[in-house]
Amino acid sequence: MNIHNVNNAVVYDEKTFKYLLKNPKQLENHHLKILEPFLSEEVIEIPTISGLLNEVYPFIEKCNPDLIETLIQRTQEINKLVSLAINNKKGFELTFTPIDDKDKFINNLAKSIIYDINKLIYKFNISHIWANKTFINLDINQIFIGTIPIIATNKKEWFLINYKTSRSGYNQKYAAELTLQKLLFESNTKFKIAKTILLNPRAERAMIETQSISNYEKIKLEKLMYNLN
Repeated sequence: MNIHNVNNAVVYDEKTFKYLLKNPKQLENHHLKILEPFLSEEVIEIPTISGLLNEVYPFIEKCNPDLIETLIQRTQEINKLVSLAINNKKGFELTFTPIDDKDKFINNLAKSIIYDINKLIYKFNISHIWANKTFINLDINQIFIGTIPIIATNKKEWFLINYKTSRSGYNQKYAAELTLQKLLFESNTKFKIAKTILLNPRAERAMIETQSISNYEKIKLEKLMYNLN
């Protein structure tokens, strides 16, 4: 099932937070045409979902740089565990496999997220599930790039699933993130997203279906996107 992601051509550098074009021959022509004006050697110089969100939803409080680095590393480790479970899926549900038994906190968070994904698999009878697929928006008036943590389908409906581990309530920012991910997916495929779902084992509600953001927020995000015209 082709969902027209660009993972075969583009990689994400977790140290620089940049997307890099490593294999241009693997890109579909329309993607390459969009990217060509914005390439600095192999660095893709177009807005990213995380960059757009940080502009529109900046942190109000000042955060300790060491704390931010710790949170980034934690997120990356949890992402590895969740992706491993999805990519190694053999039966109907996902199986949690720890990479390092020493970090119980990270393992427990990842295990909780995988448990909730399994609940969604049973609830919606999900047959296909993908992890960390990267897309380039095909609307030349709103050019940006991003990676969707989880895409799932039961062949009748499509779902986008994101997960967080922060106790802080950034639900509006997270809803905006899923809105942008939905835009990315739908611009590249003929499929429409039925539900966008946020998982957070540390929140009061561990699973919520997110709603659309306001027109004001959409306009602010759109103004930051690149335009080929």
